Amino acid sequence: MILETHLIPEGHSTQHGLADLEKLKEDLPSISRKMECRLEIDRCGPTIFLHIWFTGEFKIECARCLDLFPFTVEGDFRAVLKEVSGKSGRSLDDDVADFYFNDRDDKVDLSPLLYEEIQTAFPLMPLCSSECKGIVVNDSDISIEYEPGKKEQFKGIDPRWDALRKLKQN
Repeated sequence: MILETHLIPEGHSTQHGLADLEKLKEDLPSISRKMECRLEIDRCGPTIFLHIWFTGEFKIECARCLDLFPFTVEGDFRAVLKEVSGKSGRSLDDDVADFYFNDRDDKVDLSPLLYEEIQTAFPLMPLCSSECKGIVVNDSDISIEYEPGKKEQFKGIDPRWDALRKLKQN
């Protein structure tokens, strides 16, 4: 999401738009719908305060059944842009500003912040539904290769546990 700071008026304003996440496409799940953003902007001289709301839809993999399903990601975050001559880009050393811009380079790419917020919005174990039972496996589908080239159908108990079963019986 590119923000052109020279177009932002003094005081309060709002903007709406779509975030282009093409640069981050490889690091994110496949995008079903473009990321929509709404910005509340307050400019006070060389400092711009942003409150950004975002929503988008991704195709992610269920942790149980491994099927892809649509997942809506929404959230909001705040950012501070500061005009400083000679500096532009993301601020790594300042606790006050997230990005710097100057009169020569007045376009600020907010994609890194948006990417971080999207990543934290994904669940650790996404489920396609709360009733998902996971992958269905029948015993007849499982075959075990104990010796190279010799496969056996699974019969419920792995024969390598026979020695322990005998100990338990004694």
